[in-house]
Amino acid sequence: MRFTSRLIAVGFGVMALVAVGSAQEASRVYPSGNGVTSPSIVKEVKPVYTREAREAAIQGMVYLSAVVLKDGTVGDVDVTQSLDKKYGLDEQAVKAVKQWLFKPGTKNGKRVAVRIDIQMLFALKQKGRPELQPAGQSHFESKALSPELLLLFRDDVVRPA
Repeated sequence: MRFTSRLIAVGFGVMALVAVGSAQEASRVYPSGNGVTSPSIVKEVKPVYTREAREAAIQGMVYLSAVVLKDGTVGDVDVTQSLDKKYGLDEQAVKAVKQWLFKPGTKNGKRVAVRIDIQMLFALKQKGRPELQPAGQSHFESKALSPELLLLFRDDVVRPA
C-alpha cells in the first residue's frame, strides 16, 4: 500500500511540472526578430493632448514599451521615458495605446505575445512652421490625426498595416 501512494504522489508531481511548463510558455513575451514577426497595427486611438499641457506648451516625445498579446490586444504598457507627469501627457499616451488593436506577432506560424517600443510625439503646431519629423523615424498619419499630434514608430517595430 505504501508503494502505491508514493507512486501516485510522484505521478501528480510530474503532471504539475508539465502544467507549469505549459503556463510559462503561454505567458512568455518575445522580442521581435529571430523568427518572431512584429505585430502590425490595425486600429489606433489618438491620445488626448490635455488643455493644461497645451497651455503650458509642453511638447516632446513619450517613449513606451507595450506587450501585444496573442489576440492582438495590448497588455502591459510602461512609460520608458517620460515627457510629462504633471499635465497628463504620459497618462494619455498609455490610455491611448491600451485601446490599440494589432495583427499579432507570430513565431513558427503561431501567435505569440510580443514586446514593442512606441515613440509618441506631442507637438504644438506653430503658424508658418511645418511640423518636424526626427531623422531616421517613419511616422504614421491618418486623416483623423489631430494637427497637433504625430505618432512615430521605429521602422523595425510597429508599422501601420
